[in-house]
Formats: sequence, C-alpha cells, structure tokens
Amino acid sequence: MVRIVALASIAAAAAASNFIVDNRFRVTDHLLEFEDKSESVSAVIEDQWFESQLIDHTDAANKATWKQRYFFSDQFYGGPGSPVFLYIDGEGEASNSTVVSSGLFMNELAKKYKAMVVNLEHRYYGKSQPFPDFSTANLKYLRAEQALADIATFQDHFKAKLNVTQDSKWIAFGGSYPGMLAAWLKLKYPGRFVGTLASSAPIHTKSDFFEYGDIVTHGL
Repeated sequence: MVRIVALASIAAAAAASNFIVDNRFRVTDHLLEFEDKSESVSAVIEDQWFESQLIDHTDAANKATWKQRYFFSDQFYGGPGSPVFLYIDGEGEASNSTVVSSGLFMNELAKKYKAMVVNLEHRYYGKSQPFPDFSTANLKYLRAEQALADIATFQDHFKAKLNVTQDSKWIAFGGSYPGMLAAWLKLKYPGRFVGTLASSAPIHTKSDFFEYGDIVTHGL
C-alpha cells in the first residue's frame, strides 16, 4: 500500500532519488556532514516562510494556502542586477547550510558571480507541510507539476520581498529528482530562468519505480 500511495502521488512516477548513502542520506547531506563548521555561517541563516503558497495550482477556484520554508544568503550578493541562484530541494528536509556550504559548486559560482543564493524546501518534506497528515486525499497534491508551480509562485514572492530587480537573472540548480525539476522548470517557465543546471537527472522511466517509492516513504 505504501508503494502504491507514494508512486501515485508523484508526477510521472519517474524521478530517481538524490544519491543515497546507505539508502538514507542525500548527497547534499553527505557533503555538509564533512564541512568545517568553523567556516560556516549557517548559524545565522534563519528559517524564512512564504506564507501564501497555493495548495493546488491547477484549480483557480481553490484559494487554500500553506506555509513553505526557504533559506537565502546574500553574503556574496552584488546588489541590484546581480544574479539569483535557486537550489531546488527534493525528498527530504532542507538545510540552511545549503546556501552557504563551501562544498557545493553552486556556492563557488555564487561567490564568483556575486549571486544571491536561495534554497526552497519541497512541499510535504521537512517543515513545508500543506496538511497535518499524509492521508491519500492529501497526498494527491504531492506532484512534480505542483512543485514546479510552487517555484514560480515563490519566485514572485521573493522578488517582491527582497526587492530583487527585474534585470537580475535567475538560474536554478538541482540534482537527481530536483535535477529533473530543474530541467522541467526551464521547459515550463522559459521566461523566468535564463538557465537551469540539472545534475544527474534521471531519464529512464519505469512504470513501477518501487525504489523511488522507498525513498519517498523514508523522506516523508
């Protein structure tokens, strides 16, 4: 039953997990684990909330909202007109270290190009919970289609809140399943992002992708 519910709730049933260490940890978790904490400023990166994220982007009559968590760092940001790098999180709790970790290539690029770095937590994972439980009725909104629309809606919110100017170019990053989201994001919203980096994004689909169902079950 877990397999059926998990797979039915994910769009296309075709997203591989982030690289899993001992089938439990994502590659970002593994990198952050070995980072020199003395050099990290993650302690000052606080939870931020987009409090009016839509539960269902496909139904204009449904105005129900929920709170989505995100983190951002402007330590390298060059000001108006400088780029914004968006890290798309996947099947697990987001970490504030992601936006400052020296172990992530994205942050090396942020330093080089004076970019703002943002990490958006995926719906249904970590503290970004649209509903208080995982009933079958509630899980129907756990879809890649909804996650992509979350990103677009969040982008508008973030621009307004941080006064990000229109000439600031956005680039999205993602690995494995989030890599698929990054690629789809550019296809669905080509005008919002000048580019996306899809690292290790799976291209082989399976009708019964039970391995991914196991990862989703653990992540939830």
